[in-house]
Amino acid sequence: MKKGNFSKSKTLDIAKRVLLKPTESYEENTKELKDQKTTLISGLILAGAMTIINLITAMINSIFVKTCDFWTGKCKTKIAFSGLENLDYFNLILKYFLMYAVLVFGIAAIIYILALIYKKNTTDYVKLLRIVILSFIPGIILSMILGPLFGIIYGPLNIFLSMAGSIYTMLIIINLLKDEIKLKETDNLLFMSIAFTLIYVLQYYIFIKLIFI
Repeated sequence: MKKGNFSKSKTLDIAKRVLLKPTESYEENTKELKDQKTTLISGLILAGAMTIINLITAMINSIFVKTCDFWTGKCKTKIAFSGLENLDYFNLILKYFLMYAVLVFGIAAIIYILALIYKKNTTDYVKLLRIVILSFIPGIILSMILGPLFGIIYGPLNIFLSMAGSIYTMLIIINLLKDEIKLKETDNLLFMSIAFTLIYVLQYYIFIKLIFI
């Protein structure tokens, strides 16, 4: 029992450090992901966490149904628990988990391949995966947890926090990659531009293939 509480405490400590001091706390956080097995499992847990959050969001959206009158422009929100019966839970869980797992491991793979091309020597994929995992945590907190919550109070806050979460994650990845890959200053901008272009292509491909199939 104590072991479980310790694990939860460690997880919260990592989330707090990554959110408030992402680059400064990187070395300390990586100690918690000390080996390959732990890092790979953490990547799957991260995908699972995002899947659960999205599933809960889908359930809430199915309960609160908004209807708008075309002529008056007025909207009403009603609660209908019957909407929960219309959700295909297995399909949703499978799609979201695959989407996020491919995204997390795929981003690390893109950076890994580019690093090999630029540096022409062995780069540790697991280290890059750790960077992606830790960088995703602030994005999840801001865009997937705080965004929907504050969006209930004021709709545009959801959009703002979602964008802020994505940008924050991107900036953390960029800063941590500088120290990990150690490219020349002249190559750094081009490397990041190519990497994030490929990452956005991956995101678009995953979204189209897994959400709309």
